[in-house]
Amino acid sequence: MREMPPEGFRALVAAALLLGAAGCADLDVPPAPEEVLALTASAEKVPANGYSTTTITAQLDPRTKADLRDVIFSTTLGVFVGAPSTDPRTIVAPAGAEGRALATLRTGTEPGIATVTAEIRSGDAVKAVANLQVTFERAAATDVLRLSIDKAVAPADGATTTALTVQVSPDLLPSQQTVSFSTTAGSFSPAGNASATEVRAGADNLARVLLVSPREPATAVVTAVVSGFVGRATITFEAAPPDSLSLSVSGSLRITAAFSSKITVRAQLFREVGTPSRGAEVRFQVTDDSTGNALGYFSGITPSDASGVATADFTPGNTAERGEATIRAWVPGTPADGRVKVEIVSP
Repeated sequence: MREMPPEGFRALVAAALLLGAAGCADLDVPPAPEEVLALTASAEKVPANGYSTTTITAQLDPRTKADLRDVIFSTTLGVFVGAPSTDPRTIVAPAGAEGRALATLRTGTEPGIATVTAEIRSGDAVKAVANLQVTFERAAATDVLRLSIDKAVAPADGATTTALTVQVSPDLLPSQQTVSFSTTAGSFSPAGNASATEVRAGADNLARVLLVSPREPATAVVTAVVSGFVGRATITFEAAPPDSLSLSVSGSLRITAAFSSKITVRAQLFREVGTPSRGAEVRFQVTDDSTGNALGYFSGITPSDASGVATADFTPGNTAERGEATIRAWVPGTPADGRVKVEIVSP
């Protein structure tokens, strides 16, 4: 007599245990394993984006005894929707009248192959088992978030703001809708001391934040992270030119026409928004009001500092010009221009 293969014997035993009614199984013809417990997935390849799902179906013979109709699902990757938080990779689902038990498997963000197992147990004894594999394919970051900026170039004035907006997928779970922003230059606070912040997306699936420009020119790499997926953008902070300046002199406005005479001229630079970047080139000139002739010379000229101040020392020398003269300071290529009146007098 030909011996029955071991796998056929196990399937026959499982079928006999699962079916409670007489005549429901032909003991002369061992059932195939899939006739005892079959396992299928609505999608065998899903993106590993943390929210995509596939429905796992365990099919039992509808005549299976009532005490053997609970199916224990387990997985090596992802989690089951509705599973306890203490063990999210295992869930028990009862088979319905048609012998079907369903479980929803949600992907994680880690690509790989999930081995899903369905078991029927009686106490600690496994009566039937089936496996299938679901591939979690690497997901594109743009499927989860899209980062946009309202301008790619901004002045490094310590005050101008650039709007960053992240649109997140509407399929994300509530726990996945927090966006982590970071930057290599600038700040998410007017105080200038916040290089990172978190913002929760609103009902419109948008998370918004303002980036304040730094005081120094720089290139900022802005990063947004959602559920492990990363979006990046680059913002160039250029030197912030002045919009205006005021001019003043130290000491008396009456200057003796001599090489030993000297006054310090101070130019204060301003911007309508923020502060001008340091290092601006300020040019100085003195002209006689009656003749229009240039006179004297400047020394010790400094570029503007972090406070927007530039200085220069003026010496009239032995000029023959007398009377009122105008000291002018300006920053080339900008509207910043200032004047102050002085009087040149004889020694």
